[in-house]
Amino acid sequence: EQVNAMADERLSIVMPHFFEVFEKTCNAAGTGIDAHGKPFSFEMYLNGLEKIELQFDREGQPILPTLVVHPTMAKYLATLPPPTEEQQKAYSDLIERKRREFNARRRYRQIH
Repeated sequence: EQVNAMADERLSIVMPHFFEVFEKTCNAAGTGIDAHGKPFSFEMYLNGLEKIELQFDREGQPILPTLVVHPTMAKYLATLPPPTEEQQKAYSDLIERKRREFNARRRYRQIH
């Protein structure tokens, strides 16, 4: 029990610093998103995917990033409705474009 308490205490010190450095790194790389106080949405998720380079497996399926969120945010995400047809199409279009970009990068690397 004492070890768990010490670990929790350390995490409360380390994790805010970790997320501060992570935020600065993302912003410097151009992959950060400022929601300006708006709640998380599917469009915000698409905006985030738009900013990053995606990888694909051998079957052509996207290897999506893992969302790391606070437990409160995880509960909120669980309450979101499923994507609409329009949102699903926007997602599919984005994934297809990212797949083409990935394949183009792969072909370029193989040529040189």
